[in-house]
Amino acid sequence: MINYSPSESKILDIKIGRAHLDTIDTGLLTKDIIAQQFDCCMLKVPANLPDLFIQLDKLQLPYYVSGVVSKYHIDFVKHTAKGFLHENLSFEIFDGTTNRELLEEIVRASFQNEPLTYYDIPFFKKNIARKQELDCLVNYVLSFDNIEKFDAESVRNVKMNWLVKFDATYIGFVSVAINGKSIEYVLAGILPSYQGRRIYLDMLRYMQNYALSLGMEDGYLGSRIQNIPAQKVYHKGNMTVQTYYLNIHLLPFLSKSLQQPIYFVYDEEQFYLPNFTVKIQQVLANKKQAVHLSKWSGINKVQVKVMEKQKKINKSSVKLSFPIVNQEELVIVATILKENIRPIIIAYLFIQRTMWH
Repeated sequence: MINYSPSESKILDIKIGRAHLDTIDTGLLTKDIIAQQFDCCMLKVPANLPDLFIQLDKLQLPYYVSGVVSKYHIDFVKHTAKGFLHENLSFEIFDGTTNRELLEEIVRASFQNEPLTYYDIPFFKKNIARKQELDCLVNYVLSFDNIEKFDAESVRNVKMNWLVKFDATYIGFVSVAINGKSIEYVLAGILPSYQGRRIYLDMLRYMQNYALSLGMEDGYLGSRIQNIPAQKVYHKGNMTVQTYYLNIHLLPFLSKSLQQPIYFVYDEEQFYLPNFTVKIQQVLANKKQAVHLSKWSGINKVQVKVMEKQKKINKSSVKLSFPIVNQEELVIVATILKENIRPIIIAYLFIQRTMWH
């Protein structure tokens, strides 16, 4: 369900997963988050999904809506090839190796001053440098390198880049994904000195003409709703809005928070949430770490491991009212989300208990 993003995770130093979902299954989503111990999950979901925010609330995890994307569509069956405004433009398929450094430079330069919304939430804004954002973007573009699978006679599941030249100068790039009879224009960029010359419209037309030559039936692309200049180009390219998607960031911080657990003694005879939360607040207060627990609806926001000294324990999924009995001294390991806006205790796992005989 959620795909691990290794290069992104390495650059940003947190475990990141991505998923494009047509529905929200809270049970499966929770299990996947727990199983892979994600710190951040970036979801792309239809904006018109019934009860979307009710389902997100059931996850009991902090989340942000980081942006809205318009999904554009073109029916190639009803489309004919168009001419170019600039006849001195040419296009080369990037083979994955030749001009690799050139492509990287073009990507960085094209988006150096552009608002990147991939990490447009408070936590990332305060903790991720612009260079890190661009590093992630470059790695993403360079991942479109399976051109060796390309066969014009039977095109299937190909991700590829095109380099754009103006006369003899490389000025831009286009990243596309081909799947069966459809093509998606994933990303495109132009050097700042060549922007504003209506070159982007020619780039779109070239890709459309290319798709027609392959017998494609449908073309797609996405645009941030704030990017009005790009949307004007898409309309000129005979593309229409098909639907809208929300970019949602879930922040479990499971992997990251486990690196620095908080240990303290909890010696109540029964696990009683109000007492437990008070104890956590006291511990965190002593550590001068603020915590906000007013919106707790249960154990869901705490990952707890209960251990009877050094004895071995077995895992057991439990409900909130699960009693802990006959214990001597129990140590609870709680994880916290050190989020800049509102630090809270976080997780969504299980209680481990000693199996008494």
